[in-house]
Amino acid sequence: MKEFDFNEVGRRMPYSVPEGFFEKAEQNAYAAIADGTARHRPRIMRSTMAIASAATVFIGATVLGIHTFRDRQTVTDPQQQYCLLLTEVSDNTVEEISANYMEDYNDL
Repeated sequence: MKEFDFNEVGRRMPYSVPEGFFEKAEQNAYAAIADGTARHRPRIMRSTMAIASAATVFIGATVLGIHTFRDRQTVTDPQQQYCLLLTEVSDNTVEEISANYMEDYNDL
């Protein structure tokens, strides 16, 4: 048996298949479809999987929403909103917001 050398391959395929391999594979596929031996998931299984997926997404979104909005406070007074905002942002941003707020407040 001749030893394989990648340098001699060039643009041709280094692998080969037996004669009639693809025709036989095609015939086998058509025969499996015609016999009904090709496996299909039952309709109930597909429906169950779809419902389970939808329920998982719904539960995940609910848990995420509860976790995200659980600690939020509803504030209607602008002064309280400003104080709440100050507690949530970094020190540098607080200084910038304070300066802008005081300028707007003084303009009133």
